[in-house]
Amino acid sequence: MQVRVKGGIDLRWEGKPAETIDEEVAVRSAALLGDDYPDLRPIFDVAEGQCVLAGQRLFTDRRRPDLSYTAPLSGTVRAISHGRRRSLDSIVIDIDGDDGIRFDRPAQPDREAMQSLLMTSGCWQSFRTRPFGRIADPAKIPDAIFLTAMDTAPLAGDPAPVIKRFETWFRLGAAALCHLTDGPVYICHGNDASLPVVDGTKSVAFSGRHPAGLAGTHIHHIHPVDATRMVWHIGYQDVIAIGCLLDTGRIWTQRVVALTGPGTRTPRLALVPPGANLRDLFEGTLVSPAVQLLSGSPLCGMVEHFLRRYDVQATAMPHGHPARRSFVARYLTSSGERFPAPLIPNAVHERAAPCGILPAPFLRAISTGDVEAAAKLGALEIVEEDLALLGHVDGSGTDYGALLRATLDELEKAI
Repeated sequence: MQVRVKGGIDLRWEGKPAETIDEEVAVRSAALLGDDYPDLRPIFDVAEGQCVLAGQRLFTDRRRPDLSYTAPLSGTVRAISHGRRRSLDSIVIDIDGDDGIRFDRPAQPDREAMQSLLMTSGCWQSFRTRPFGRIADPAKIPDAIFLTAMDTAPLAGDPAPVIKRFETWFRLGAAALCHLTDGPVYICHGNDASLPVVDGTKSVAFSGRHPAGLAGTHIHHIHPVDATRMVWHIGYQDVIAIGCLLDTGRIWTQRVVALTGPGTRTPRLALVPPGANLRDLFEGTLVSPAVQLLSGSPLCGMVEHFLRRYDVQATAMPHGHPARRSFVARYLTSSGERFPAPLIPNAVHERAAPCGILPAPFLRAISTGDVEAAAKLGALEIVEEDLALLGHVDGSGTDYGALLRATLDELEKAI
């Protein structure tokens, strides 16, 4: 099956990585970030100064105590920082050693056995839902699962050499997805990519400009969602991590991350620990100390000290580059009511909008807090990353992703 995505825009910056993978970069610390887990209320199993092993449980969520959040690598817990109302801000681990917890692998994998392994190892958080973009609820079965094996974001690395290097684990992980749904498992890849065939899955080739590589685009074209239809999606490196777990009994303590942007002299693909310290990743390669380090792409990356859970790209950009580090409160009045940003629609908005979204009425709906209108116009199909391109070309400076998140939160409460 092939899908040609119309519209879209290819944004160009300097600093695209080479397609060869460098060996592991020396990283001194890594972290789990609370922003990656909205509404989490942690119950900690570890304390500052404690030594932990890769795969060891760090905390659980009060709402889902059977879902473990585990150490991505071995070392010593340097700091546990809390956010508002005892939420998690971050857990920072100083890396030391390569030992890890060994998990029992199911002899006959079925849904129950596979789910138990993924939940205890910390791999379950790889699955996110549409609608709403939340971590998947283990008690629910999705109508379909989408495996995203392409990336059209600016300066993104090519998934093909990564999948080729870890092909055995990719095959194992992709096959395991079939145990978690009664519906289809779609492997979505670029039109010119040559990926391994995995029994039980369906291959779909996408072509076109960004946002052709986003999960939201794939879901819209193949299996649209609404309040009664729910799917999961997962990134290709998280699938490799599941394959590693099934093959070795241990979690994968690496990711292949694209180190990109005009702020680095050596853009490249590199093996790094999950949640790696961004300063460590770019050490000795920055054109100047005065750069912003983003977890993610220059289009929708966020200013961070550490690599975020779902990012496989880090970008060094000059100071002054607009980056997401904002909250919905910026767009609220003192009474809690949103005020609309000025909207001046043009043809570029149409090209940059997510598939199936009419930009002018949709942006007006989320800017004014008209939740019903936003839902009718397609809010349930998208998340923040789907609006990043539209926000970039809009020029108003409004963080539409934050406004969309507020809208989705209200819709989720109502459903």
